[in-house]
Amino acid sequence: METMMLQILLGCFFIKPVASISLPNIALGKYANMTKTYSSITGAEKALDGLKSDLSVNGGQCAITGSGLKTATWRVDLRDISSIDHMTIYYRTENLPWETTIFRATFLGFYIYVSNTTNRNDGQLCFHDNGYFTVSTIPAVLTLNCSLHGRYVIYYNERIDGQPNGYSIDAEINLCEFEINGCQQSSYGENCMSSCPVNCLDNLCELVTGNCFQCDEGYKGPRCDMDCDGGTYGQVCGNTCGLCINNTECHHVNGSCLQGCGPGYQGDKCTEECPSGKYGINCQHDCSSTCSMSISCNRTTGECIGGCQPGWKGTFCEQKCDGGMYGQNCLNTCGSCINNTQCHHINGNCLQGCGPGYKGDKCTEECPSGTYGNTCKHNCSITCNVPTNCEVTAGKCVGNCISGWKGFWCEQKCDGGTYGQDCGSKCGSCINDTQCHHVNGSCLQGCAPWYHGLRCNEDSLERPLVLANERDDKNNIFISTGVCLTIVILGTVLNILIWKRKRHQPMLNWVTLISTTLTMTSIITPKQTTANK
Repeated sequence: METMMLQILLGCFFIKPVASISLPNIALGKYANMTKTYSSITGAEKALDGLKSDLSVNGGQCAITGSGLKTATWRVDLRDISSIDHMTIYYRTENLPWETTIFRATFLGFYIYVSNTTNRNDGQLCFHDNGYFTVSTIPAVLTLNCSLHGRYVIYYNERIDGQPNGYSIDAEINLCEFEINGCQQSSYGENCMSSCPVNCLDNLCELVTGNCFQCDEGYKGPRCDMDCDGGTYGQVCGNTCGLCINNTECHHVNGSCLQGCGPGYQGDKCTEECPSGKYGINCQHDCSSTCSMSISCNRTTGECIGGCQPGWKGTFCEQKCDGGMYGQNCLNTCGSCINNTQCHHINGNCLQGCGPGYKGDKCTEECPSGTYGNTCKHNCSITCNVPTNCEVTAGKCVGNCISGWKGFWCEQKCDGGTYGQDCGSKCGSCINDTQCHHVNGSCLQGCAPWYHGLRCNEDSLERPLVLANERDDKNNIFISTGVCLTIVILGTVLNILIWKRKRHQPMLNWVTLISTTLTMTSIITPKQTTANK
């Protein structure tokens, strides 16, 4: 009863029914080797010859090692990576009832590995008898479920200090047949007649359904017939695409961006950020050399990080300062450049010179006292009231002109019969009405008659007598003229009378005629002035 219960327990844990399809023994006839062969007829390959009618040392059908070993290894090469479903082991019985054989203790504690190399430690553990079996429970034929993939199947046992009671003293190999049921690489199904889907990793698929255990890079789905999508690629679609242009899908296998990279990235997979000084799609653009931090800019947009160097503005620092501004962030105001021209965008110098009233490279220094105009190249007029004080822009004298001068720059002498401060004084009686001196009013060519003094504004002391004689002369002239006219008129009248008389015309009233003549004479002859009296 105890033995039956253990067999049921062992069946639950280790013994697997044969698959629902027929699977060949892929180990049959393959190459095998092991540690220290017992005899020439007990080589490692004997466990793969398909013979199990004589399970004794002399039957020539079992792989048996010599004695005295602490470790023992048997290994079969399946030639390529294969899909394993299960393994069946036939132990050496010496053709005796299993319960009576003395070799059961040699099987306890064994290991089975599946590896892609000859080193068991590189592979996967299929099974380890770590106290599961005893000499009473271990079966003569053991089938193990071992759904693994590999090229080498390795049976290993050891006898080292501390082994459990009941184990054999030496490590031995006593395998009369070792069947491995499965399919060679790339096949599955009944007798492995179907091919695995083309995108199964290592061409391995589930032996019954043909579903892939894993997919090649870039594929997904039970049969690995769907490309990776959703911005993924590679093994199990576990990698995220880089920044492909316009968020296009990368290549489902290798992750390369077939249409190029989006702004800020480069490389086949567009996962490398643009190096310093580059930006944009595929990093094909150079950062502006006028960015404040040398050539550092946003790798995506190209926007300068930290602003622009002095004299530049704009998103890419591509625009010179303008509008009368210069310097860092274009925050400084240009000086008084000539004709309001733009100063140098970096240092603020006025390249064409200064406007009126200013000097210096930046035209921010006012003209010094006594100068004015563009770049202060003109001197204030010496006829300004204060020669060193004129308006710095146009040169207009501040505080009017000195005596004798007028005009915007005090460049005009007083004229029009004026002189002195602000040309506010009138000239005296200069001869022939000539202009007096513009400063002191003196008559440079002398005075008019009857005037004297520096400015000819003083009357002469003899002026009354001269004037009286002058009036007498004028009266005498008028009297002489009147007498002459009277004589002429009287003579004319007499001639008319004589002529009339000869023609027998009535005579005019003599009294009237003579009266008229005398009246005309009185009109012509002026009266004597008081000075004649």
